[in-house]
Amino acid sequence: MRPAVTSIDRRALRFASGCGIAAVGIYIGATFLGGLLDPAYSQISRTVSELTAAGAPDRALLAALYVGYNVLLAAFGYAIHRIAPQEPWLRIGMYLVVAGGIAGIGLVTVLPTDRAGQPLTGVGSAHIAVAGVAALLTVATTFVMALGFRRVEALGPLVRGSIAAGLAIVLAGPLAAVAVASGSPYAGIAERVTIGLFLLWVWGTSVYLLFEYGHRGAFDPRVQALRL
Repeated sequence: MRPAVTSIDRRALRFASGCGIAAVGIYIGATFLGGLLDPAYSQISRTVSELTAAGAPDRALLAALYVGYNVLLAAFGYAIHRIAPQEPWLRIGMYLVVAGGIAGIGLVTVLPTDRAGQPLTGVGSAHIAVAGVAALLTVATTFVMALGFRRVEALGPLVRGSIAAGLAIVLAGPLAAVAVASGSPYAGIAERVTIGLFLLWVWGTSVYLLFEYGHRGAFDPRVQALRL
């Protein structure tokens, strides 16, 4: 068994943390803003995708915000890879996060969902298919990153949280899919639970990276020497 990676890029820790925290903030802010801008929209029964549906009243503004979220998410994945670029599992995790970000951008730009009550279109069908792939990417990301974190000494504490997040998404995802497909009056809540689990993983990982950067940096002998 190969020894754990101990040499890491601490600048990447801070960059990954900033991107992850900002991405989560933008996603939550955009979703709440969408509900405020459209009084007819229900956070309980309507899906997030409907905020950027074809013909939605505030589609342009909200799509731009969600694009920003996905760009930051991709940067978050890249930065995690840069923390320990010699670790192959983190590189694979980066590819998965970037692929998820690209899919997310496509879902709010060229592949918008159909508005509620409207007939299903070809673009709407493509949206559903790509959204399913994006959901699988989030699950794969948490498990693959866990494998990478396990091999990096400074990131070891993130392993259990990543596995727990992946398992929780696996359990919640099918329930959300059924709720949305059946038109449940609580479809919005069911979907948000699944999305929220992934956002919680991104946020928790980012906060840990921020702590790790500050904690290790404060006691780094080189920093101590500069202060003296």
